[in-house]
Amino acid sequence: VEKLHSGVEAIGLGNLDYALAIKTNDELQDLAEGLNMMRERLRKTREKDKELVKLKSEFVRISAHQLRTPLASIKWGLNHLLSGDAGELNEQQRSLITKEFRVVENATRLVGNLLDVAHMEEGETTTRHFGKVRLEEVIDKSVDKMRDLAQEKHITLVWEKPKAKLPQVEGDFQRLEMVMDNLLDNAMRYTLKDGLVEASLVPSGAFLQVAIRDTGIGVAAEEIPRLFTKFFRGRRAMLLETDGNGLGLFIVKNIVEQHRGKTWFKSREGHGSTFFFTIPIGR
Repeated sequence: VEKLHSGVEAIGLGNLDYALAIKTNDELQDLAEGLNMMRERLRKTREKDKELVKLKSEFVRISAHQLRTPLASIKWGLNHLLSGDAGELNEQQRSLITKEFRVVENATRLVGNLLDVAHMEEGETTTRHFGKVRLEEVIDKSVDKMRDLAQEKHITLVWEKPKAKLPQVEGDFQRLEMVMDNLLDNAMRYTLKDGLVEASLVPSGAFLQVAIRDTGIGVAAEEIPRLFTKFFRGRRAMLLETDGNGLGLFIVKNIVEQHRGKTWFKSREGHGSTFFFTIPIGR
């Protein structure tokens, strides 16, 4: 009975290699053999599921790589037109090409996100270039990229830069920049005209803590448990921004965890959100 109890507990915890060896020539042996058969079926199903995930990720990765080159070419051509190198554009032409340029930028971002998710699902680390990083510089760069959008949407964008010099963190600058880009982009997308988006950085024990606060649409209580999952977008978010892909927060969470940090948020529907993440201070 103790062996059965240990076996059921091990299988319940996900150890599908645990085989019950009970030779009592009675109902206990029959039960153990039945559990072993069930365990073997579960193990084969899990291996099949892993193979399917791997094939799906490989398909996404190959497809995304194939899309990158033509998208880059289209983006270069549109940028060439907007710069006036191919001749002056009238107002209607410039407006149309600008809209198309943004569509291509969104598609390029989606391709990049799909590649990152595929690598994560295949167990590949996305933080290969660790070194000493100043989070202030990461936030500076991300905030600067958002200033034009803030002006266009009539949103006040504030970066509360620390007055004192903070310690460096151990991290991948580009990946941490991706975390900031995604969080700021979300805050900008879901904050209405005349709203506020605010970034701050403070020490918190052995970590540095970043917060991105907005006065946007917030998150409905029933949607909170799914917010960091793949492809999930809230009902109000989809109504406000139709071209999102629901991958940004999933990527944010994975990158922060790869840096041994933590991600969380506070939100109230109709009253805005604050997203937080921490990164350990470098040794």
